Amino acid sequence: MAAIWCSPLLRARETGAIVADGIGIAPTILDDLIESARGSWEGQSVTYLATTEPALFSAFEAGDEDFAFPGGESLLEQVDRTRKALDVVTSGPAPALVVAHAGTIRAALIAVGRSPPPERELRHGEPIPLTWGIA
Repeated sequence: MAAIWCSPLLRARETGAIVADGIGIAPTILDDLIESARGSWEGQSVTYLATTEPALFSAFEAGDEDFAFPGGESLLEQVDRTRKALDVVTSGPAPALVVAHAGTIRAALIAVGRSPPPERELRHGEPIPLTWGIA
């Protein structure tokens, strides 16, 4: 049996529903997959943040364990939350699809001991061309 796990945010739930409809299973909402609480950075462009707060933005991009979003959660808080979500996913049915967000994916990489990609290299809101299809 397969599973689809989604962040509670609408964009993730809509994407999960598309896949779920295609394979005939219901997605499960997992609150701990939600995007990082970015405080005063919410809605700001990467270019703006890198220009106006270069030192703090560099710490964020590097995945510095001491980084915290101004007025939001710390990176360690998000990594801990994401680790809990990964524990739920890995203890559930397989194969499993997780539909989440860039911040959650970066936190998951840190949680498993890998370095996250720099934020400015991520495709924020840009369509990613598909080179494969679902049969």
